[in-house]
Amino acid sequence: DVFLFAATEGVPPVGSAGDVRAAQFAPNRAIMWPFLEQARAAGFTGLFLVVSDPVDLLAQAAFFDSNAGADGAFGGDGLAPERVAGLGLGVMWGRALGRARGEGWERAVARSGAVYGPHSAEVVAFDDLTRPNAARSKALSETAREGNLKIRRLGHLPYVGPGVSSVGLMLPPLLRGEEILASVLVDGIYFGGPARMEWGIYPTPRRMAPRVWRSLNDLHAFLTAQARSLGLLWADP
Repeated sequence: DVFLFAATEGVPPVGSAGDVRAAQFAPNRAIMWPFLEQARAAGFTGLFLVVSDPVDLLAQAAFFDSNAGADGAFGGDGLAPERVAGLGLGVMWGRALGRARGEGWERAVARSGAVYGPHSAEVVAFDDLTRPNAARSKALSETAREGNLKIRRLGHLPYVGPGVSSVGLMLPPLLRGEEILASVLVDGIYFGGPARMEWGIYPTPRRMAPRVWRSLNDLHAFLTAQARSLGLLWADP
């Protein structure tokens, strides 16, 4: 029913420079490929959930590689796009809520806020989707983005937080059909946000202020360009 991809060739050691998540894309994509082949051969219709970094790009690759024919064109005989999802956003929200707790905002943020985008430095968090406070939202976003780096600066690789927040706390409600945080297909790319499983995993709607909507549109455009540069989108007919 569910295939959970959490394998990795190796995590860059503490002290490594650059984007440690992006560095894992090519090797982890190669590890994932044989499982996609097996899924296609078996006509697998279960959920294909990605945990390995970079979560969102690997979810994109899972759908793309599964459905690409020998000539690279869309074949359509692989995984259904709504049956693929990335689990990485939970820890970002957990870090944002940790900041909110320290500031005394936790109850209000948990009730009215949300986090969107990738499990990376581009993630954005809002204290209130309908009436966002710019300073609070900026603080929450920065904390979500930098939490990974802070743990590494302490001399540790961040396994526990992501394992608990993005996987342990997300899988049970996901399988019960409740709302979780996941990267799901939104207008061609895998984009993180509140989602829920029906037959597939779909984004759940939220009321939001125009400034929030514009911010998410800009982020979606940026991530679309990133996916295109990596060859993870089919050309328009």
